[in-house]
Amino acid sequence: MGTRSNIRIHDGDDKLLCCLYRQFDGYPAGVGCMLQDFVEDKVMVNGFNEEDGSQINGPGDFATMFITWDKGLGDNKVSTGNLYMMRPNHKVGSSWEEYCYDIFFDKDGEPVVTVIELHDKKYGGNKVLCTKQPLRTVDMKSLKSNK
Repeated sequence: MGTRSNIRIHDGDDKLLCCLYRQFDGYPAGVGCMLQDFVEDKVMVNGFNEEDGSQINGPGDFATMFITWDKGLGDNKVSTGNLYMMRPNHKVGSSWEEYCYDIFFDKDGEPVVTVIELHDKKYGGNKVLCTKQPLRTVDMKSLKSNK
């Protein structure tokens, strides 16, 4: 059984652009670090001039590039399962997800992340682990779960 999660990518106006469901490794040291690996060597731009995958041209490009990267994991093979596109109105937690990663973009176009631990009974519901922190620098491994 996997640690399920949602990755919700928002546009520059904080409106939900797409919702992804991930079956495995949903904890911050898994999916959180994977999101950081994705942006590690990329530059956020408004109008691109390189077609080598080193630039991300806004939130929509971020979403499609992330999906392509995650499904192929950089080896030109498309993997089956694990990552699924959900409807934007998908109710977070309705598929037994344990974490939700909301990706927003700051005024400079840089991705920021809110990480929520879902259904934490000890705290009477969901627990926000970080709020709109820079995706590149938040210490995902230090975000502690209470499970």
